[in-house]
Amino acid sequence: MLDETCCDSVMIARGALGNPFIFKRFNTLMEKGYDPGLPEIEEIKLVALKHIDLLIREYGEISGVDKAKKHIIWYMKNSIGIRNLLDEIFLIHTKEELVELLIFHTEKIQKKLYQEEDLNIYQQKFNNRVLFWLLESEKLEKVSNVTSKLVL
Repeated sequence: MLDETCCDSVMIARGALGNPFIFKRFNTLMEKGYDPGLPEIEEIKLVALKHIDLLIREYGEISGVDKAKKHIIWYMKNSIGIRNLLDEIFLIHTKEELVELLIFHTEKIQKKLYQEEDLNIYQQKFNNRVLFWLLESEKLEKVSNVTSKLVL
């Protein structure tokens, strides 16, 4: 794309939602000419653990854990066992419980203890959710524009 359009760079934007690994993939593609693909589950776990710590440091344990749950679900959306994770993660209330669940879940993935499942179903649900956010954002922007004109 860069060669065809002669642009200097590419904006990733919403492609990074729940996918901080996209930047490493993009850099590898640009530097070495190939996409290394999705990260291994161990890398996902390490990033998620770091993210939990950062969110709790920023927001405190209660809010940080709630925010971390959303991110962990996004990180794991392409992995088998997502249905199990969704069933369990919303019962979590502390950092300790969340870390324990994350480690347990990733170990089960590594040991192939989850049954295969159709991940396309979950991918579609995530995509629909992002589209919902976009539509809501557009509606709010239109309302804001109308309100601004009324005030003037």
